[in-house]
Amino acid sequence: KALAPEGWLGFTVEVVSLQRAPGGYCLDPGGRFRHTPEYLESLLKASGFVLERMDEVVLRSEFCKPTSGLAVLARMGSTARR
Repeated sequence: KALAPEGWLGFTVEVVSLQRAPGGYCLDPGGRFRHTPEYLESLLKASGFVLERMDEVVLRSEFCKPTSGLAVLARMGSTARR
């Protein structure tokens, strides 16, 4: 109940393809969860959020390799469940 109607939510996650995670998410060998864009979009919608942006980004470098992710910005609908 901390997020007011029309409040904003922003977060980043590691990304995985739907082919590698048919359930929408998976635990990678390093112990981090990865999520598909489709899974995140469905969770946001079911929770009453309106997806405003979802951009592919590089979250960090790990062992000199880029870690792909998503930067997500969503807005709570005024009539959404909280």
